[in-house]
Amino acid sequence: MANEAQLLQAISGRFPSAKLRVYTGQETVAETIALFQRARVVVGMHGAGLSHIVFAAPGTAVVEFLFMKAPPMMFWHVSGALSLRYVMVPLSQSWWLDPDVEVPQQDVLDALALALNEPTGPCALGHAISASTGKCAACPSGTYRPAGSSSCLACAAGRVSPAKGAAFCSTCPTGSFSSSPSFACKRCPADAESTMFPGSSSADMCRPEAEIEDDLDVMFDQGVLSKKLVSLPAFQKQLPKSKSGHHHPPGSLLYNMHQSYGVACLLKMRRLHSGVQSI
Repeated sequence: MANEAQLLQAISGRFPSAKLRVYTGQETVAETIALFQRARVVVGMHGAGLSHIVFAAPGTAVVEFLFMKAPPMMFWHVSGALSLRYVMVPLSQSWWLDPDVEVPQQDVLDALALALNEPTGPCALGHAISASTGKCAACPSGTYRPAGSSSCLACAAGRVSPAKGAAFCSTCPTGSFSSSPSFACKRCPADAESTMFPGSSSADMCRPEAEIEDDLDVMFDQGVLSKKLVSLPAFQKQLPKSKSGHHHPPGSLLYNMHQSYGVACLLKMRRLHSGVQSI
């Protein structure tokens, strides 16, 4: 995450009474379990670290920063299975293993206000006090009002709110774009029919589908290679071995089965720690 320091500062400034604890991965197993059991809100980028929500108490809010290019939804499903409250912060111009992703601060603050059940004020979400009448009125198209805000906010580029009274903005799908503020996504032209990611902000981002697929293949390969160069020596030691002594590569059936077994182990640890002796 390219703007982690700025994001942590913004969260601390917006919610001064909340105790912010950064999970580093250096904690012991007991410390990790205790940390996630006590958490009121777990917030972070999509990744293995969010697997620790299996130790969170029912009702805990989970705020996930999730890329919108083929997004995996496992933490949404886990949250539903464990009675956790799931809130997504969509990262429209991003992809898996993107090293330079910047998480939009306003979206995170909006999501945390919702997760922390901040009061909506005298007006319902999507409504604000009108300067002319002094009464609650629906926010106009192209704007929204989330929890924790007293006025209507303009949708960011690539986001829209088609109707009045919106509490959030929707992301334009691939093959479309919008400028800010906007109430409707516009389709890309026929000779440049798609966009690389959802949430595109101008017609200049529309390109032929074939070009986009080639670029995505290159970006994905570079991201995987970068991750392997950094973590492969330590990561390889953790990979399960076949009977011949070879490591199963990530993505293979046996590797994914072992990964699923790892999640099952975490779930078993959760149940044993809470006093249940079997799964």
